[in-house]
Order: sequence, then structure tokens, then C-alpha cells
Amino acid sequence: MVISDIVMPGVDGFEVCRQLKSADATRAVPVMLLTSLADPTDVVWALAAGADNFLSKPYDAAQLIARVRRLVERPRDLGGRPTVEVRGQSFEIQSRPAQVLDVLVSSLEAVTARNAELEQSRALAEGALATAERHAQQLRGLADASLAINSAGSLDAALRVVTDEARRLVDAHQAVTSLLAASDWSDAVSTVSVSEAYAEHHESSQRPDETGYCAAVVETRRPLRVERAKLELHPAWRASTEGRPPRRGWLGAPLVGRDGATLGLIHLCDRRDGDFSESDEAVLAQLAQTASVAIENARLYEQMQRAVQVRDEVVGVVSHDLRNPLNALIMAATMAEQRADDAALVRARLAVIRRSAERMNRLIGDLLDVTRIDSGNLVLERERLSVASLVDEAVQAQRALAESRGLTLRAEVPRGISPIEGDRDRLFQVFANLMGNAVKFTPSGGTIVVSASPVDGRVRFAVADTGPGIPPEHLPHVFDRFWQDRRTAGQGTGLGLSIVKGITEAHGGVVGVESVQGEGSTFTFTLPGA
Repeated sequence: MVISDIVMPGVDGFEVCRQLKSADATRAVPVMLLTSLADPTDVVWALAAGADNFLSKPYDAAQLIARVRRLVERPRDLGGRPTVEVRGQSFEIQSRPAQVLDVLVSSLEAVTARNAELEQSRALAEGALATAERHAQQLRGLADASLAINSAGSLDAALRVVTDEARRLVDAHQAVTSLLAASDWSDAVSTVSVSEAYAEHHESSQRPDETGYCAAVVETRRPLRVERAKLELHPAWRASTEGRPPRRGWLGAPLVGRDGATLGLIHLCDRRDGDFSESDEAVLAQLAQTASVAIENARLYEQMQRAVQVRDEVVGVVSHDLRNPLNALIMAATMAEQRADDAALVRARLAVIRRSAERMNRLIGDLLDVTRIDSGNLVLERERLSVASLVDEAVQAQRALAESRGLTLRAEVPRGISPIEGDRDRLFQVFANLMGNAVKFTPSGGTIVVSASPVDGRVRFAVADTGPGIPPEHLPHVFDRFWQDRRTAGQGTGLGLSIVKGITEAHGGVVGVESVQGEGSTFTFTLPGA
């Protein structure tokens, strides 16, 4: 007999069988073909070629020997009815060859279908196993990410770790963490992480730009829930690039504080393989929860550090600025006691005592205002105010002091400007601080102009002087608490401009400053219209 594989180089097993069965000398030689049974057609081809039997691969030795024995020992009388042995029993086949062939092909199709089902089940099982392994990896990654986030030394470092870990855990090409500085998304600060494949296409930016990238995030977000959506990406990424992975949707999760307030948003774009899944949502939501706690803790830590720094600064300012007037007060009182018979000297000493007490009271008042602003307890008694009247009264209150220094002080307010709503006394305090600084630092013969102008439904107030100006490197710090230029150190408490900023922001406004050295400075504050 001949046992032949079907797939062979040159002449295949079907052709070998056909040639053997077509020659008189070899027609009676039994031929067994080896097939994988991947397709019923393989068996049909084997029968068409005249094969006596076939065996599927892989096979074992006992099976092969049993098939060979049946072939070599079967009766040579081809005219009789064939018999077969199955599990030790002999069966005489009564069906015609065509019927046997039909049953055989039907059985093969059933076996093939069953094999396909088994293969599909195996593929599903492998997929489920791969998914489970991926989930396990993500859970391990979450644990590692939590440690890394909580170990970050600062808020900026925590944001970088959160963004990198989010992209890594979900296997995305890009991740952005946007953190709200206030309630307006336009002021959110963003930290970006991109894969190496996208690094060359990324336009680095720490704030949402005007091209719609972060704006798209704001437009599609839904507060306090996970969102999955399709949206256009940054315009710089819209052109396709050779070798670049395909875009695959958008996935976002909010950062939520302990009080339920939205702190920001983590969002991912372009998954490396497949679409974002519910598992990815769950992982990102868990990471966002961990990140929210870490961000709040980092903020609290920074606030604590600032509070300690402010406390030390307050102690230093109070010990320094109260000591001088207190020493002057003690000395004046002592001299007045020693020369009680000299009325003129006593009056002069009493004037020193009064000025020292006023200075101390002013410092205490400034410290109380700073405390109220920091705690959010600054009470405003709002009323409808005429801009022209407000500016005129503020200027008249400072005119005598300005003229005593040889300065020109004037107001410039256009007619018909819309009124504002605010606390008159607190706004006078703002004007007094700004004009007081201008009078203090503008040399004799200079000019101070107080103006107001409408800007997009708001009113912009300005106090401009012709003083020495402020160095450019000092401009970012002029509204910081206790900050003073070295050239003017000791001429105030360093709280005035900080109080100006606090009062303005309590009114819903913003402050600003422009300055050119040698030409003067312009301090502005803009308030909402009534």
C-alpha cells in the first residue's frame, strides 16, 4: 500500500493517487492520503482521485496501524458488499456507493462546522483571557499610578504624572489634563502628554489656544460623568502623515473635589489599538478619582505653605513696621513728660504721638483687610454709582496732598458713561491707594491723571503718573503681598496694591499695570457695569 501526504513539492498526493489508480499494474494497490480535514473539498478530491482511505492530521500510531490493517486485510472481491469495523463491531454496508459518498460528505461538513465552532470558541476564550490580562495590567498600573501621583512633590508635578499615567494606562497617543483656575474653562491650565509617534505633530501649549483644541473639550464635556465621543482634533493634526496611527475617538473623565465641585478634566484621544471601551472608562474614572484627591491635597499643601510664609511675613512686617512708630510714640511721650512745662514742645510731641498712632492704626487696618480678603469675608455694600461723581470725589480727596508736592492732578471722564454697582468706601480705598502711590513716587512738577472709559460693557479706571516707572522684571510682582521695589523699600507696608487687587476682584473686576521706565506708570482696574 501507499501512504502519501497531499501537500508535497512538485506532484501533490492527489496526482500520485490518480497515476497509481490509472495504471493496471498498481490499480489494486491501496492508497491512503493524509489530510487536515480543514475543508470537505479535500476529502472529495481524495475520493475523486481514487483514494482507498484518508487519515486526518495530526494522528497517533495506533490509529494509523488500524487503518493500514483494514486496508491490507480487506477482501479482494470488489463485487461483494463492503464491511467496516467500528469499535470492535463489523458492519456490512448495504447502501450504494453514491449514498455512502453523500453520507461521508455530510459527515465531513458537520465535522468541519464543529471544528469552526470550536475554533471560534477558542478565539473567544483567548480574547477573554487577553482582556482579563489587560484588565489585570491596568489594575496593577492603577496601583503604580496612585503611588506616583501621591508621591509628586508639587501640583505641577502631580498634573504631569496624572497626564502621563492616563495615556499609558489606556494606551492612547495623547492625553490632556485641564485644571480649572476659577469657574471659567477659558482660564483652565492644561498639561499635555503625547506618544513618540505624535510628538513631532504636537504644538506645546500650557493654556487652551484659540484654534478650538481645548475649546472642543469644553463644548463636549458633561459635568460629573464620564463621556465618550467622536470629535475633530487640533487643526495641526488633521493632515494625515505616513506611518502615523489612525485617530480613534475621545474619552474623558472629570476631576471632582470632595465637595462635588469640578476641578478639571482628563481627556484622551487616539487609542493605539481599537476603540475606547467601557473598561477604559472605568480605569480613567478611577484614575480621575485618585488624581482629584491628590490635586486637592497638593493645593491644600501649597496653601498651607503660603499661609506659613504669609504668617512669617506678617510677623516680620508687624514687628518692623509697628516698632518704629511705637518707639517714636514712647520717645515723644517721654520727652513730653520731661518737659511738661514747655507747652510748644508738648504740642509737638503730641503731634508725633498722633501720627505714630495713625500709622499703627493704618497698618492694623491693612492687615485686617488682607485677612478679610483671604477668608472671603470682605463685606461689600453695593449701590449704583455714577462713574463721574466717583472719580471726582476720589480726586478731590487727594488734591491737597498732590498740590503740596507740586503735582498736577486731574480727572478725565467722558460724558454719558454707564454707571457701575459697587461699595463706595471700598472703591475710594482703591483710588486712595493708587493715587497715594502716584503722589509718593512722582517727582515735583509731574502730572497724575485719573480716568475712566467704557470697555465691552465694563468700565476701565486708570491712574497714570509721570514718575520714574517700574522695571519690567518687577511688573509681575507689584500686586504681590508685602512686595516692594528695593528702591522704595521702607516707604510703605507693601499691602496697598494687594488690597487694591483683593477689593477689585471682590467686585468681579481685574487689575493691571503698564509702565515704561523714565516715562511713568499706569495702574488700571476694570469693573462690571451696572
